[in-house]
Amino acid sequence: MLSLPKKSLIKPLVAALLIIVVVSGLALYVLPKYIYISPFSSFYASGVVDHKSVGYGTDNKGNQLTTYTVSIELLNDDPVNHVSAWDTLAYIVSKPDWDMVAPQDSVRIKIFPNAQAQIVDIGVFMGVTPEWLMRNRNLPVSINLTSDKTQYTIGETANFTVRLINEPALSGGVPINVSLSLFKDCIFFVYFDGKLITSNDNLLQYNDQTEIKAVSLQPNQEIDYSFNWNLANIQQGTYSVRAYIGYSPPLQAPSITLTQLTIITVVR
Repeated sequence: MLSLPKKSLIKPLVAALLIIVVVSGLALYVLPKYIYISPFSSFYASGVVDHKSVGYGTDNKGNQLTTYTVSIELLNDDPVNHVSAWDTLAYIVSKPDWDMVAPQDSVRIKIFPNAQAQIVDIGVFMGVTPEWLMRNRNLPVSINLTSDKTQYTIGETANFTVRLINEPALSGGVPINVSLSLFKDCIFFVYFDGKLITSNDNLLQYNDQTEIKAVSLQPNQEIDYSFNWNLANIQQGTYSVRAYIGYSPPLQAPSITLTQLTIITVVR
């Protein structure tokens, strides 16, 4: 038979319940949310990189300070920094994370207070919804980067293929011709442990527009690029290989528009 608490215990129980309600109310409505939740939980969000920038300034002690920011259009809410899905926030990231992402990448981030983030996953259009494609990218173009193997031994040569396809399905099934400005040769960058270790770049750095060609893709037409990377004199581990083929000169600085990243493993 269930017994009721003694009268001597009722007042302490009521007081304890009131304290819990008051503290919870303060945490939810008075204190900033990140103070309340971030010590106990990790929060993640997905989004699409809109652009990135570097800021220069000084801290409160007058020391020179460089910040690396990646502006991400969120596909879901960021409850730590009070940002709703489909809004864009410039997140402060580490230099290695900043180096590895490019505009139009789809990324998954670990969220911290004060608009700081860690990029934990990356892939072009990985998880991007059709709604985002329709709103932000009208070109019905897919890009696919593959390697001949996923695991190599030190000393081998890794061979890569980049396939660019005009896919009418990406524009709602309406076939259209697509005009692009592309690099004549595929540019690639290789990252290890978040650091750039090698590349064949001579265009992104110097903006050599003589190496750009105009391409018109008919519906369902595809173009293949290939490149290779000799795996001599490197350590074993996981490497991220990013290929760039698209180029679009806006009003000021040139920007890369077509890029993808793949992962390979190197063993002894």
